[in-house]
Amino acid sequence: MSGVPVRRTGIAVVAAMFAALLSMLVQSSAHADTLNAVTGAVRYTSGAPVSGFVTVYQNQAAPGDPADFELYDENNINGTLDFDLPNGSYEFEIFSFESDMSSWYKSTGTAVVDESGASAVNVAGNVTLPTTTLSTRKVTVSVKDGNGNALRNMDVGVSADPTELPYGDLSGTTSSNGTVVFPNVPADRALSFQGIDDGGNNYEISNVATLASGNASTVSLTMLRRGSISGVVTGTANAPLDLVDVDAYDTTTGDNVAGTVTDSHGDYSLTGLDAGTYNILFSDEEGEYVSQYLGGTDDPATATVVTVAADAAVTGKNVTLTKVAVTPPTGTDLTGVVSGGGSTLGNVLVRAFRNGVEKDETVTGRNGRYSFQDLTAGSYQVSYSRLSGASDELPFVDQWYLNSRASGDSTPVAVTPGATPTDKNVTLPQYGVVTGLVKADGSNTGITNPDVEAIDPDGNYVGGNDNYDGPVTPAGQYSLELPPGTYNLSIGGYDAPSETSFIYEYWDNSTTLAGAKQITVSSGASSTANASLAKDLQAVTAPKVSGVLRPGSTVSASTGTWNLMANNDYYYQWMRGSSAIGGATGPTYTLTSADVGSKITVKVTAWHDNLTGTATSAASTTVKRASSTTISGSSPKKKKAKLTVKVAVSGVSNPGGTVTIKRGSKVVASNVAVVSGVATITLSGQPTGKQHYTATYSGTGSVEASTSAAATVKVKKK
Repeated sequence: MSGVPVRRTGIAVVAAMFAALLSMLVQSSAHADTLNAVTGAVRYTSGAPVSGFVTVYQNQAAPGDPADFELYDENNINGTLDFDLPNGSYEFEIFSFESDMSSWYKSTGTAVVDESGASAVNVAGNVTLPTTTLSTRKVTVSVKDGNGNALRNMDVGVSADPTELPYGDLSGTTSSNGTVVFPNVPADRALSFQGIDDGGNNYEISNVATLASGNASTVSLTMLRRGSISGVVTGTANAPLDLVDVDAYDTTTGDNVAGTVTDSHGDYSLTGLDAGTYNILFSDEEGEYVSQYLGGTDDPATATVVTVAADAAVTGKNVTLTKVAVTPPTGTDLTGVVSGGGSTLGNVLVRAFRNGVEKDETVTGRNGRYSFQDLTAGSYQVSYSRLSGASDELPFVDQWYLNSRASGDSTPVAVTPGATPTDKNVTLPQYGVVTGLVKADGSNTGITNPDVEAIDPDGNYVGGNDNYDGPVTPAGQYSLELPPGTYNLSIGGYDAPSETSFIYEYWDNSTTLAGAKQITVSSGASSTANASLAKDLQAVTAPKVSGVLRPGSTVSASTGTWNLMANNDYYYQWMRGSSAIGGATGPTYTLTSADVGSKITVKVTAWHDNLTGTATSAASTTVKRASSTTISGSSPKKKKAKLTVKVAVSGVSNPGGTVTIKRGSKVVASNVAVVSGVATITLSGQPTGKQHYTATYSGTGSVEASTSAAATVKVKKK
């Protein structure tokens, strides 16, 4: 037997309901039989458990007939076989989710590809099967272009049947280095590999590479870049023509396989072309020039055929179109020219309204001119909308005559049939562009999937660059096209290689819209706004300690502000110097005598889902005991004052320090030592009469300074 019998083809994908029904039908006849536990283990060559399912077949043949195994049961597995089976003979088909292929149990240790090599397991009691191994290998596939450059985001299909490619049984996507690893593909059969560009479609499908059965291997695939055709389209006097549709038709099938529109320079480029031959059709969107194929014909059979090779760029396929003969309009009622971006604008829809009802519409030619011939007398409001522009053109803002964004604010236009109208010219404002680079904090490399959105002054999101569906090139670059005005930017993103999501912020580095910096967009101009994003919570402003720094006083901590504030949880750890204070883990802390002489900080840890960050406050001033100072005095002799200063500190009998004595505002003594809380001093040469003395205590490293109330001393004259 060379493979799975015809009656079992595709049994690995039989619907679970069908399998269960068959199992019930088969088992019902043997329900009265004693069931036996049949267990075992299934491993990959690497030793990892096999995740998948196992289908059990029972020998239903009568004695003397050839073996005929029929479906009995099916169970999911994660490295372990565990079935309850009646007495009988069985075979086991093992399907691996990771390799997406089936093998057959063999008692000698290694599963086999074909049922013909499977081991029949005889069950007449509980059975523990020897561990069976699916012969697998690790295969690394490298995908490069025709120049040997690594290609990322290319899909690679794997199959034992080359006709099932390019997607096959297994598939994976190449990483930034152009490789994809398949850790457990079957080693007991030949496999075929093929690459496909399932995203940008800029590369041709690779040829099939076949890998013979064996051990760990590397497969190299080459994907040639698809070809292109480019050129310039011109019109009268060789002037470049924008807004010309250019389409490529496969000469074999006649199918339209690529299309583009000329830019403001008349340039076009048809990309993503497989090697082959093509007819190129040029059609003017504005109807001013005659459509034709390359070669100047309207018949594809006589057109000039362009041959494109793989990984080749065909250039210089230029064409000059013939202008359509047009009879100039007469009897115009309303006319004018539409400009914008420094030139006249074609393809602008101009609509005339009277009393809110549209009466007529027309479209400007490349010269920007519009005209109406059938308007009746009255007052009209006129709107202007650019229908489409060249591929390299920034859009234009719709407006009403004259320079109004709303019909109610527009300037009315009077129409008098038969009178020669004065041109009603308008200039449409052009969008501006905001560009920039979004990168990770501390990195000079952009993230692969930036997400940037613009917010207008009313809080409306008016433009976005959401790239979560795919990476941008070059990484981190974004571009927003916006009408002139002022905007805020919301910036975030994801980096695929590092599998990192970044915290959103408002430009420039603000956690709130209110604190964000606005960016101004001018007509036709470019502005730049770069951003560096954090992947974890970070403090924008550090926590702060506030309160009186004395034993017995309660100080409090702020959370600080973080780059993500909504729904955060916080944990506090109070610190005495560099040491954590045991049990001090709340937003407040009551100081103790142990804190005297130390500075206090608080370390705040913030949580938001699986994000975390830590920030520490600045150190407080030193924690000190409070002091109180009093002064008293007398005059023992002529022009002398004897002063006694007492410094009281709770729990401290000898606080130390010095005092300074003032008479009024004049310092009359300084650095007088305080001994056991007392300092005495006799001052000579004092003015006679009533004098007022105060004492200021200096404090120490553990005691606060303090100043006494004034004491009055009557200094003697004699």
